[in-house]
This record gives sequence, C-alpha cells and structure tokens, in this order.
Amino acid sequence: MAQIRKTRGQILAALDGAPGDRATALERVGAEYGEAFNAIDEATRAGVIMTQEREELYDAVVGMLDTAATERGLDVTTERQALIDGVDATRDW
Repeated sequence: MAQIRKTRGQILAALDGAPGDRATALERVGAEYGEAFNAIDEATRAGVIMTQEREELYDAVVGMLDTAATERGLDVTTERQALIDGVDATRDW
C-alpha cells in the first residue's frame, strides 16, 4: 500500500509539472513502480505476481494516472504510454 501511495504522489507531481516534462517523469515513475514490485515478487521466492496480479498492477497504475488527469482536465495519451513503457522496461513479473 505504501508503494501505491508513493506512486500516486509521483504521478500527481508529474502532472503538475511542465507539460513537456510529463512523459519523461512518468516513465521514471513507471520504472520505479516496476522495480518496487520486482522486489516484492523476489522477496517471496515463490513469485506471487502471476498473470492476474500483473494485470491488476497495470490497471492500478494506469488508473491512478487516468483519474488524476481527468481531475485536471488533461489528455494524457502520450504520457500513459510512457508510464507503461517505464513499467515494462524494469519489471521481471
């Protein structure tokens, strides 16, 4: 839960930043999110993140971005892909 709160805060900060910097910032957020859940998955030794959990983790991070963007009236099509790319670049699950 702490990681979710942290990620949400980072997403809000990225959206409040300069429009030209949002995609880069969100790609970093996605990478950190992926790494955090890598650590959780590795710590269990059994690999608790399977297909359903993986989909739920993606839904959660994209949902946080979409909700924050809607609240701010922003179109984040490009930024959404950057966030996903960041997760994909680092995740082992």
